[in-house]
Amino acid sequence: MSWVVSHLIRNRNIIKSNQSNNSNFDDDDYNNLIILESKIKSLHQHEILSDFDLIILDSVNDNVLHDKLKSVIKDRHTLSNSFSQICKKIGFYLGGYFTDEGFLENMRINYKLNDNQLSELRSYMTGKFRNKLKRKNNK
Repeated sequence: MSWVVSHLIRNRNIIKSNQSNNSNFDDDDYNNLIILESKIKSLHQHEILSDFDLIILDSVNDNVLHDKLKSVIKDRHTLSNSFSQICKKIGFYLGGYFTDEGFLENMRINYKLNDNQLSELRSYMTGKFRNKLKRKNNK
């Protein structure tokens, strides 16, 4: 799965609302979201992404299981796997920063990460709790 694509789709509404509140066109997430949405539209027009794929993307974005999906997808695990495959496909067609390896390479260069730090970041991106925030331990 492409972590960047997944992050942008899951946070699409937040990114757009932040943009409308402060009108900062230098926001990387907003600019990447525009690129992503344009590519999704293009992939759909070229029939690389199906109508069903778009419904899955909207369901994850809205956090609502649409009626069209309820008859086909019975559990969240199946939805999660389908979403991961769609993100991977979109990331592949976008290339570079939008792929996991491209993102990691960008992080390595920009933040001068060593191999251990990259390994930790990779395990976070592929881990079970990648969409959860760590809580502070108040002991």
